[in-house]
Amino acid sequence: ANLAHFVGRYRCSSCEKKTAAMSLVEAFEKAAEEIKNIKSSPSDEEKLEIYALYKQATVGDVNKDRPGFLSGFAEKYKWDAWNSKKGRRYESVHC
Repeated sequence: ANLAHFVGRYRCSSCEKKTAAMSLVEAFEKAAEEIKNIKSSPSDEEKLEIYALYKQATVGDVNKDRPGFLSGFAEKYKWDAWNSKKGRRYESVHC
């Protein structure tokens, strides 16, 4: 599987076949485990997208305030990425 598959930019036919045979929860958990073994290093933008999709799928909408000035840029970027998925249902987060 390639990185684009995991960040949800493309819908792959093999994922559709697998999803038909297993529940969305099982498909998501399998993808979450597989992403740990990706050979290529994702860009910062891709890391944020993966983080946002994972948080939205596992937690739901952002449940805390946006980090303040002292939290640093990384935490703000992560919060903003996650917040950009606000309102998306669990099923629409997964491929």
